[in-house]
Amino acid sequence: MMHTRSTGRGKRQATARCPNSQTDFNEIYQSTPAYRLSSNEKEIMKELMENGPVQAIMEVHEDFFVYQSGIYQHTPVAAGKPEQYRQHGTHSVKITGWGEEQKPDGSKWKYWIAANSWGKAWGEHGYFRIARGTNECEIESFVVGVWGRVGMEDMHHKK
Repeated sequence: MMHTRSTGRGKRQATARCPNSQTDFNEIYQSTPAYRLSSNEKEIMKELMENGPVQAIMEVHEDFFVYQSGIYQHTPVAAGKPEQYRQHGTHSVKITGWGEEQKPDGSKWKYWIAANSWGKAWGEHGYFRIARGTNECEIESFVVGVWGRVGMEDMHHKK
């Protein structure tokens, strides 16, 4: 059963039982409607710095399922196999940051840091790095952000 209460300027906060056995409830907050960002790498970086994580849609290929670590770039592991082995789809992931790594030739390899929803056993503890600035797997094509609606009562530390 979910309980709700109104606080602040029409803001609704809901408290519900959490399926996680480590806690007794979740607090659910509202946000503004999602807004689409430019596909420009610098604009996405600016949004991350100013407003926090963004959500992105990316193409998922067969090799993504077996990703373990490193900077992901799609490689056609099923090349030459029948079409049913070369399937792909789309997936929503949360971009949380970015970084750079130096390649053996001295050049820099730019990447996004993103959270997947497949659990901590997948990838780098549930996260992955993917090439940045090249629209790898269309990850920079459809990116959205939101602003959380936080009232003063939410600013106090809860014990």
